[in-house]
Amino acid sequence: MAEAVGLAASIISIVGAADAVLISLAKLKVFRNASQDLLSLNNEVADLRVVMSQVESYIAAESVGAPALPRDLLQQVLALVERANGELLKLDQLIHYRFLKSGTFEGSYKVFRFEWLKTIATVENHRQSIRELRQNIISQLLLVTTYVTDLKTICGWT
Repeated sequence: MAEAVGLAASIISIVGAADAVLISLAKLKVFRNASQDLLSLNNEVADLRVVMSQVESYIAAESVGAPALPRDLLQQVLALVERANGELLKLDQLIHYRFLKSGTFEGSYKVFRFEWLKTIATVENHRQSIRELRQNIISQLLLVTTYVTDLKTICGWT
């Protein structure tokens, strides 16, 4: 039960982190040469957010009267979710501390294009990590779904 609560809390955290990164990426859209890279990164973060929102809905729906999932399966999903959250937090820090600085008036930002060009490989590594983590989370969720479905079938639950 504690793992399920931890997973739910981590999912809420990662959805918030994904929202923060998406807001930060929106501030970077002023780049002309980086538009494809930004679009790709934005899509990966948005896709991860969608997956995590669906996981949150699934957990809420399945937790009522559902059989307990094996601890190791929950821990694997939780570890992936926590890694994804860490990756999003690192990406958000990179955006804020390397690419954006406060502008001359409130709510404005100065974007450092040269920093973007210097760290494009780092940004690409973050994008790849987010993609791989999202795919691994989906794979683990397929295992969870299969386990729950098989257990319901065996026990005669519908």
